Amino acid sequence: MPDHVHMVFTPLINMEKQEMRSLAEIMDALKGASAHMINRKLDRQGKVWQEESFDRVLRSPEKLDEKVAYILTAGST
Repeated sequence: MPDHVHMVFTPLINMEKQEMRSLAEIMDALKGASAHMINRKLDRQGKVWQEESFDRVLRSPEKLDEKVAYILTAGST
């Protein structure tokens, strides 16, 4: 589907605060940087991404494998 993105990542540690970066911080950074690049490339301004996101915490290697397989399959159709 051309209207959304799937990602699998492991959050990094914020060394200043000695804590894991929140999903909100990560998504704000990703959406901000990518929206800036998309708008520049398309010579436009405005919102690119919706405010919401649908996240899943994966708690086992099997679930990770399942989600990665889904993403790879969805990307090939």
